[in-house]
Amino acid sequence: MNRNYVTLVALAVVLAVALAIAGVSFGAVLPFAVVLMCPLMMIFMMKGMGGMHGGRADDSEQPKERKS
Repeated sequence: MNRNYVTLVALAVVLAVALAIAGVSFGAVLPFAVVLMCPLMMIFMMKGMGGMHGGRADDSEQPKERKS
């Protein structure tokens, strides 16, 4: 597993333990967790893809049209 993933999981565990010690209920944290899921999933998916870009940003590989 990548070192960054291990660090993020460790931070999540520490945060969960700290919230449990502070007496914050899971139901109070759940809405914030749901809101944070979207950007976090995007970050993880982009890292997993190796930064690939879709589409055709560079037209240099496309054959040029001939003008008659």
